[in-house]
Amino acid sequence: MDRGRELADLAAKQDLPPPETEGNKWLQDLTQFLDNTDGLGPAYVARLNNSNGLPVMHSSIISEPHRKISLGLRFRLARLEQFLQEMAN
Repeated sequence: MDRGRELADLAAKQDLPPPETEGNKWLQDLTQFLDNTDGLGPAYVARLNNSNGLPVMHSSIISEPHRKISLGLRFRLARLEQFLQEMAN
């Protein structure tokens, strides 16, 4: 999660190139982890990639590539927080 937060923060820095490759790698690694962890699997991967039911996120980032990466990372981080809360109960 820390890496995802770092990448989302980096995506907000419009004076730097958007971290597209790094963001895709983080998502790929996360998807693989969820898919291969007992008790999680494909259902969690599907939920990770679906923002339905999460609060609408807004951004003041002007650059479209930066904004898309930032929002994509942030909604997945919100979904991970949701997973952790579910597992704690």
